Amino acid sequence: MNNIIEIKNLSFSYKKNKSILKNISTEIEKNKITSIIGRNACGKSTLLEIIAASKNNFTGQILIDKKNIKDFSRKELAKKISLVFQKNIAPSQLSVYETVSYGRLTHKKNIFSQNTKIDLEKINRALIATDLIDLKDELVENLSGGQIQRVFIAMALAQDTEILLLDEPTSYLDIKYQKEIMKLIKKLNKEYEKTIVMVLHDVNQALKYSDNIIAIADGKVIKNDKASNFYDENFLSELYGLEINISEKEKAVISW
Repeated sequence: MNNIIEIKNLSFSYKKNKSILKNISTEIEKNKITSIIGRNACGKSTLLEIIAASKNNFTGQILIDKKNIKDFSRKELAKKISLVFQKNIAPSQLSVYETVSYGRLTHKKNIFSQNTKIDLEKINRALIATDLIDLKDELVENLSGGQIQRVFIAMALAQDTEILLLDEPTSYLDIKYQKEIMKLIKKLNKEYEKTIVMVLHDVNQALKYSDNIIAIADGKVIKNDKASNFYDENFLSELYGLEINISEKEKAVISW
């Protein structure tokens, strides 16, 4: 297995004597889609934020391509990893194009630098990949929730990182937009060779769209395996504390 992220003996606490993550050791495979699942407040989003270096007061190690995450400069890491949050606030009076172009800031000497030919190519590529090219002059604040989420994914794509982290990318969206976003994520993985790590609340989305799944319970990784090995009613019922039934025909969770 070609692992791009290795986590070794990772622990994290918001308050003294109240651990959120407890001595986690796990790996994330390169050029695959890995979903992190588990009950609310089990540490899923916290783990994602630590991988993105949004939280530094942890013990243990995170290696990105065998290099300790703490040995990267902020700019180096921003060229390696991009993060899209579950709920993004639409910037006031900024167009889709302007917003997506901010993904190129990590590649500039300063915020006042003009876009280079490469910058323009990356921005346009991101707009096309996310089906936003026809909306590039629209104000982001006037778009639907699903379109706004695509704008922020496009900005991350313009950033041109190898690793894309997504924190519950389909939350707050209706079914139509959820399906659009999940298909887009699959497209970015296959056509743009992105390593994608996402926290998902919907276990069916994790089962359908992931290559690998990491299950967290009580701050610990209890299973890291291929998604196909998570079609297990007993395991999922214990993980979520609910009676879960799986349709063998549809390969989907049909009741909680």
